[in-house]
Parts: sequence; structure tokens; C-alpha cells
Amino acid sequence: MIFCVQCGHQNDDSERSCVECGALLPRANYGMDLSDSSSSSSLELETGRVRQFADAVEKVRSGEWSVDDFGAFINHMYELLSNMRAGIEQDLIDMGYEEFGAEEMECGLEGLELFDVGMVEMSHYCEDEDEGHLAEGMESIVKGNEKIHEAKCKNRSERKGFEADWAVF
Repeated sequence: MIFCVQCGHQNDDSERSCVECGALLPRANYGMDLSDSSSSSSLELETGRVRQFADAVEKVRSGEWSVDDFGAFINHMYELLSNMRAGIEQDLIDMGYEEFGAEEMECGLEGLELFDVGMVEMSHYCEDEDEGHLAEGMESIVKGNEKIHEAKCKNRSERKGFEADWAVF
């Protein structure tokens, strides 16, 4: 069974999204080879965003996408996630969240920063086509995803409603 991080519903292992609320379900992914380098953890939590980046990396590596296609994807995702980040940061300020959720907030924002680092690293591939940039970028994105998941789990019972904001990543 896979538990939804948004509503807590138990879903069958075969489900990709929650049958109760529609949120993407986390995936424990053993040995997921997003790059040819070994990851810091043998168990990686995969979300829809991580899968989008992994799919894009595979498309550019296989030649299905050109470097320009990949660059357009990175630019689009950077703009999309930057806008979401700005909205989340403003919500945190408006809610006074730092007063009662500083640890969660810090962890989540660190995750967002790692997404940014990963996207910037991947954009360097468009300049020199060195696949090392893809691997390093994916590693940062996976770490960012793990931090965001960690933020969602911190003090879940007290802040369950706020998880929806982190779920956009």
C-alpha cells in the first residue's frame, strides 16, 4: 500500500495518483538509474517533478530531443517552479509560518534551492553537451525532492494542511 502524503488515504501499489484526492503518490524507487553515477541513497523518493526531469534527461541523451528542445524544457520548468516558489514564500510570510514551523520551512526552502541548483547545472549541458551536467543536475533535483518530502513529514499532525503547497513540486 502507498499512503498519500496529502490526505493519508491508502492506495494500491499500482496507483500513480491518489484515488481519494488525485495527488501524485510518492514512489520508492530502488536502483533508479537517473545518471551513470551512484546516488547518495539506494532508496529515492520519486515524485512527478523528478520523473519529468528524468524523462527529459533520457530524451536528450537518446537524441529524441535536441539540445534546444532540452533548453526550452529547462527554461520552462525554471520559470514555472520559480513562480511557484515565489507564491509559497509569500504564503509563508503571510501566514507567519516561520514563527511555528521554522524547521519545516527551512527544510522545504532548502529543497526548492536544490531544485534551482539542479536546473542551473542542467542548463550548462546546453552550452557544452557534457552529460556530467545532466547527472549532477539530477542529483541535486533528487536531493531537493528528498528535502521537500522531509519538510512535508515534519510535525505532520500539526501542519497537515500546509502540505498542499509543497505538493506542487
